Amino acid sequence: MPFQRRYLDRLGEDLDRWVAAGYVAAGQREVILADAAAHGPQQSKARTAAMLALLGVLLVGAGAVSFVAANWEQMPRALRLVVLFASMIAAFAGGWWMLARAGRPQAGQGLILLGVILFGVDIHLVAQTYQIQAHYPNGVLMWAGGALLAAVLVPSAPSLALAFALIGLWSWQEIFFDDVRLHLPFLPVWALAMAAAVGFRWDRCLAFGVVVFAGWYGLSGLALLARLEDIDPSDAAALLAVLPLALWVGGEKVPRVGALLHALGLIGSILAAAVVTSPDTGGGAPVYALASGGLGVAAVVAAWAWARPTPLRLWLALAVALLAPLRLALELWAPAGLVEWGLVVAFLGIVITLAVLGGREGSPLTRRVAYTAFGLDILALYMGGTMSLLSLFVFFTVVGAGLVVSALRLEKRS
Repeated sequence: MPFQRRYLDRLGEDLDRWVAAGYVAAGQREVILADAAAHGPQQSKARTAAMLALLGVLLVGAGAVSFVAANWEQMPRALRLVVLFASMIAAFAGGWWMLARAGRPQAGQGLILLGVILFGVDIHLVAQTYQIQAHYPNGVLMWAGGALLAAVLVPSAPSLALAFALIGLWSWQEIFFDDVRLHLPFLPVWALAMAAAVGFRWDRCLAFGVVVFAGWYGLSGLALLARLEDIDPSDAAALLAVLPLALWVGGEKVPRVGALLHALGLIGSILAAAVVTSPDTGGGAPVYALASGGLGVAAVVAAWAWARPTPLRLWLALAVALLAPLRLALELWAPAGLVEWGLVVAFLGIVITLAVLGGREGSPLTRRVAYTAFGLDILALYMGGTMSLLSLFVFFTVVGAGLVVSALRLEKRS
């Protein structure tokens, strides 16, 4: 098991440092390593059992659907209903027996999840059999409700994870298939699922719920702002970045999911900064540009007052919040040839500072986001074709030399 061996090697190096610093007694080093080595295989077996149960459930579910589909036309309606509901009830009954009587939690949870999957299949096949004409996303919402009910009654964390996925799918269908500008019914349904995750202390489901909300926020925000008149995509991105900016600065203070909120805020803020500074998005409307900058600054300052982050992170978030007003000022007063260069310099400056911040905070995620954004932006400048290769050569050479000199000075100082 190479990954476990790597973990134990890293733990041994850390223990050597802690023993030398006096944090851990020298005699405890081998005891800790032995305990970590003993519990690794047990955890690995539990994860393997859960994985096999999940894969088995998916295969059995796919087999059941394939069997019904292959014989669908030849089966009488009454027999169709018997097959559909009997298989679902059998899955739920088997899952309950595995959990309550047989002491096989992984297999039991897998069968409960299979029952939930078959419940969704039953909804759609019954609607097809009796040609029920209804609002299509309502079937997905009903399926999500059944998954949430199973998650609470059993209780079943896999069913709750499926419920979150279905809630997100339902909202996506409402937004894109029915042209809904802002799908607010998502919020109370999502809140019920989040309450279940908090009540049962299922941290993975809680984290997945946060990711689903982030997806809804982005999709709903873009769908709403895209329909507003006289608003440019750069201003829309700046307005949508208000919440990510606040999460980037202060999200780590939220219990249990703080690291995830911080990560989503960081990624969302940098994506918004890339859109705001992109030459392809065109000019912005003054009202929206100034409003987005003002709201962004207010959100960052409020988060800072609550969370007290490192000063560099605060100034960096403020710089992202002010990109939209900066773009507006450049387009109003700067010569035409300098507008695009000003936006390029602003975005690369933020990305380079972000890499420095990742080094100071010891955050691999921050550094990776910075490196990815840096590489993609350089590639976009080459592929865009709006700037001459000679000007790019001069710019990259000057900036690159400046970074090398800064690194040498910093290394000499240390």
